Amino acid sequence: AILLFLVCVFRIAFMFTYPSGELDDEQVAEFILFEFPTFLLFTTVILATSYWHRLANRKGFFYETQVRSLVMYFLAIASVWLLFVIVIIVYAEVILDEDTSTACLGRVPAPLNKQEEDTRTLAIVYQSIVIFFTFLLSVIFAYTSYNLFNVSKSVNRAKMFIFRLAVIIVGSFLLRCVFFIILLAVDFTSSVYLFITLFITEVCMIFACQLLFNWKYIVSCGQARRILPSGANLSSTTRRSTMNSRGASHLNTMNSMDDD
Repeated sequence: AILLFLVCVFRIAFMFTYPSGELDDEQVAEFILFEFPTFLLFTTVILATSYWHRLANRKGFFYETQVRSLVMYFLAIASVWLLFVIVIIVYAEVILDEDTSTACLGRVPAPLNKQEEDTRTLAIVYQSIVIFFTFLLSVIFAYTSYNLFNVSKSVNRAKMFIFRLAVIIVGSFLLRCVFFIILLAVDFTSSVYLFITLFITEVCMIFACQLLFNWKYIVSCGQARRILPSGANLSSTTRRSTMNSRGASHLNTMNSMDDD
């Protein structure tokens, strides 16, 4: 929940700063602000996959500890953030330093087309890697969810929860792959298209996941609000019946005294 909250915070910050052009002079900061939530999302899905894997392999109330699986998921998270660091270094050193590489007055500046070509090449390579990671995580999470779905055969609620969560995450990740493949194929820059892509594949996905996790509490709160008036009437009815029973017992006591 904390990681998903951070993803929303960074996306909100990017949505407000990108259209206004406040970070046009700080391209590295803009790149970090845009890409950091993506890697947070990858980390969240890897942790969820690891937890799903542990649930699918538990025996009774005990989890089957597999050191190899834990190491594998740790290496996956480390690889994700290593990719993030490498991309930032390449973007900062190779692309942005070309603007200051002609500080000498007698040197002919590099053509702008070369810088655009380098930026385009880096964007294609990077987005291809991100699309591959996204597709790979969606397949792994779908496979782990399928295994957990088969394990929980006798619990219908658990099976429906697993199925719905898998549909939300896998569907959002696959849709993200499609949107970014279109973005690379058509080669255009659109703030509206980028906003729609991030809103559908990240913000809506996080909202749907939180709604699914807290659905029981939402339903219970709604039922409590509907039951509250009848509960108040029941308490008043109980008080009236208590007073009537007390009056009846007092009357019986007086009648017994008169008989004596």
